[in-house]
Amino acid sequence: MKNLLVYYSAILIPLLILFLLMNKINSVTFSVAILVWAGIYRPVVDGIRLIELGCIKKKDFWKTFLPFYKVKWFSKLYR
Repeated sequence: MKNLLVYYSAILIPLLILFLLMNKINSVTFSVAILVWAGIYRPVVDGIRLIELGCIKKKDFWKTFLPFYKVKWFSKLYR
């Protein structure tokens, strides 16, 4: 996932699908889906990218679930 286009696609396509389905599913399901996207999916995707870029080690992957841990590598994640 060193390619920036793949990274942005991995982040935005699931979010876009959720917003397109927003009217088809009830509000509780949508809220849970957004929380899963933000709390589980994004840290996993960001952690994989940081490992591939060499910013963190594989054993530190769990730290991507900590709030504000990825702020150190904000510029590396998005460029």
